[in-house]
Amino acid sequence: MTTKQKCLLFLAISFIVVQLVLLAPNTVEEWSTVENSSSKSPEQIMTDVKLYERRLNKNDWELIANKAEAISQDKDWMLFDVQIKFFGEEIQYIVKAKQAKIESTTSNMQIEGDVELQTSSGFTIYTKRMNYLSKKRHLYAPNRTKIISPKDKTGSHVEMEANQMTANIDLNQANVVGDVRTTKYSRSTPVKIASDEAVFHLDTRVAQFVNSVEVDYNTSKVISPLASLAYDPIRQQFTTMMMSGGAKLTDLNRVATADEMSIHFIEQKLKLAGSPRLIQDGDELIGEEIYLLNGGKRIKVLGAKAQIEDLQGK
Repeated sequence: MTTKQKCLLFLAISFIVVQLVLLAPNTVEEWSTVENSSSKSPEQIMTDVKLYERRLNKNDWELIANKAEAISQDKDWMLFDVQIKFFGEEIQYIVKAKQAKIESTTSNMQIEGDVELQTSSGFTIYTKRMNYLSKKRHLYAPNRTKIISPKDKTGSHVEMEANQMTANIDLNQANVVGDVRTTKYSRSTPVKIASDEAVFHLDTRVAQFVNSVEVDYNTSKVISPLASLAYDPIRQQFTTMMMSGGAKLTDLNRVATADEMSIHFIEQKLKLAGSPRLIQDGDELIGEEIYLLNGGKRIKVLGAKAQIEDLQGK
């Protein structure tokens, strides 16, 4: 190959790379699966690829891949053994996968094959397939997805699974829907939460649960329309699980209702507030606040309307 031919080849490849990097997104699409590139002959093949995109003078994303194939000069790129870093306002999202497809006209991506997402705030997300929607700056997983929080200073952490997930890069939150199953693990009693939907804030570690919420704690089950898990950044640990909107508790030998119920992990107590009412073995307790202590073995009533201040659980 002559020197002139080499120069022309270099300029052609450079033009394609610049076109891929600099084109601004203008539409949003959601794809199903990455097409097998082996059915088409690639027009260009590159190794040790590094690409980036900027938006409004800010880093949008950058990626590295072992190999890239241009299926058509003005549209699809296939990348293999890829790592993509997405830049949020406060958090970075690093996605690793076996392959990805980029549509150069929109910068939308399909990412597949043992997808693992790590955030700079310490969260890890696992799924089979994920799409990047450039205009919305969303990472969308249309399949079963698992989110694992970083551990707090006591070693507690949260694991959440759902049928679908959308991570909003600019808002630093993951919205999940469909058969949401969450467990807060700790050295003592784990807390299990089932719900239809949930939001996990990837910056504050706060989680919110919506619709058909069921919380299992010790031998108690609490049902409520809403719930939230609080994290204290000063204490650096998960502190409270709040069930609100009207909660109902069932246990081995008791039932209770209240406007809201809350689990306090540090004090290891369950609090009933807002017209709380508890029935145990036929005895009814009414007060301003009712506490279940020592795993529900002890009951304390504040502002009792009956002559019962402190009742030993049976």
